[in-house]
Amino acid sequence: MGFGLALGCPEGHSALLQLQESEVRLLEGLRKWMGQRAKSDREYAALLHQMHSLAGKQESSRQSRLGGQIGQCWWSVVTQTEALSQALERHAEALLAGPLNTLALLIQDKQQLHRCYSEQWQQMNQDFIRTTQQEPERLRAQYRSHIRECAQAKRKYQEASKGASFARGRIGAKPFSPPILLSVNSQIYVSKGALVLTSLGTETVPDGRSVCQ
Repeated sequence: MGFGLALGCPEGHSALLQLQESEVRLLEGLRKWMGQRAKSDREYAALLHQMHSLAGKQESSRQSRLGGQIGQCWWSVVTQTEALSQALERHAEALLAGPLNTLALLIQDKQQLHRCYSEQWQQMNQDFIRTTQQEPERLRAQYRSHIRECAQAKRKYQEASKGASFARGRIGAKPFSPPILLSVNSQIYVSKGALVLTSLGTETVPDGRSVCQ
């Protein structure tokens, strides 16, 4: 799976990194909000439980003053307050143990994916530059060096052919031909490989998820 031709460039890579960073910031904001919600629920539940405890201490005196249906209604409110307190406490605990924990793991995965994708892209970019620029330039410099050596050998050969050391000059000129041929062949192979790699590199950019698998 790939992102297509539109993102097969440094600008596209930067856009993908910004998108991943935005996703992480969004998830971190959501985690912060959920944490605050759980904290608020627990604090509110504690206050409701405190109200229930105070009402329980005054139960006897209130029932003596407020008898009958009024006392029953009052105790019903107190009981429902405690039930709400327990429900909020359970909700906060479930939020901390479930979605909030899962969200924290998701944020870690996103951050690891971001680092992995960035490192892999940098490595691929370095390999691409080395194959398409540095290696051909090295071979061209080597080829020019062999050309100079061949020219020097040719001059020595021509000078030797005019004197008494013609045979020795002819022997000295032979060893320079194979390095030149090898240099030319290496330059052709590397140039061809660079062209193929360039054509492949413009077709698609790997997905960050597939890179880290």
